[in-house]
Amino acid sequence: MFSSAVEAGTGLGLIVDPALVVKLLLHVQTTDIDILIGRCFGVALLALAAACWPKGQHFDNRASSVLGLSIYNPLVAAVLAYHAWTAAGPNMLLWAVVALHALIGILLPWVGRTESRVKGAAI
Repeated sequence: MFSSAVEAGTGLGLIVDPALVVKLLLHVQTTDIDILIGRCFGVALLALAAACWPKGQHFDNRASSVLGLSIYNPLVAAVLAYHAWTAAGPNMLLWAVVALHALIGILLPWVGRTESRVKGAAI
């Protein structure tokens, strides 16, 4: 639980102010691309923390994976969309990646619930 909390805190810090976190940890200045990568890394840490957070006895690994990826995909889509909108200019490949992550973020929880119902009915 402690490790998950530390990763969640670091992830939130990287999402909110990646330049500050990098400066505090590494004592270096950041560029615009460092900020983007730091935010994406922060989203990944937050999703990892959620997936690894201790659950009850009846919580399976698949549900943890779905939870982590259900957090990661919409948040990374938002970070990349913000970058595309404010800094990247017209980049169709980047917008396609945003759309893909958004679609996965929408479909994954739905598919996870459907699989849980089917699995529960088979037992």
